Amino acid sequence: MSAILVASEKSFMQPTAYFPEKNANLYKIIAKKETQEFIKNLQRIISKF
Repeated sequence: MSAILVASEKSFMQPTAYFPEKNANLYKIIAKKETQEFIKNLQRIISKF
């Protein structure tokens, strides 16, 4: 379970290296929001079981 979250966070955070510095922070904010959405969806799926 935690492995999925770690993997998703890494894949979100990794591309920041390719972004110019001024876009990196914006991208991190977007990634953080996407990660939160991902976790919410995951919790919704789990609660169905």
